[in-house]
Amino acid sequence: ARVLGDLCMNHIIPVAKRYQLMLLKNLDYITKLFDEEKAGELSKDDVYLIEEMGGHIVAIRTMVNGMIAVRKRANLIVDVKERAVMYDSEVEPFLDKIRYHVDKLELIVDNQMWILPKYRELLFIS
Repeated sequence: ARVLGDLCMNHIIPVAKRYQLMLLKNLDYITKLFDEEKAGELSKDDVYLIEEMGGHIVAIRTMVNGMIAVRKRANLIVDVKERAVMYDSEVEPFLDKIRYHVDKLELIVDNQMWILPKYRELLFIS
């Protein structure tokens, strides 16, 4: 849980935001270069990706912060078994939910910008 939170906040979100900024700059250039109708036609994919990425970024940040808060509460439990039960019941559910949004960003962000191996690349790492 700690590693996932660190990866999300310090690696995945910054890379996604950099790619999102590239799309925003592209959108700005398109709107300056073309008339409104043509710009709207050319930029609709960028607008969609920018919005989709924004939703995933917000979801990841919100869930990581929620997971950290639950982990902090769990870490205060002295009894190891009780702490393990809380991790299983309250921390673990965050993992799949966060991963869902990270996986979605992985499919959107440019391959050269994505800092972690993508799933398809893992098949060929030797």
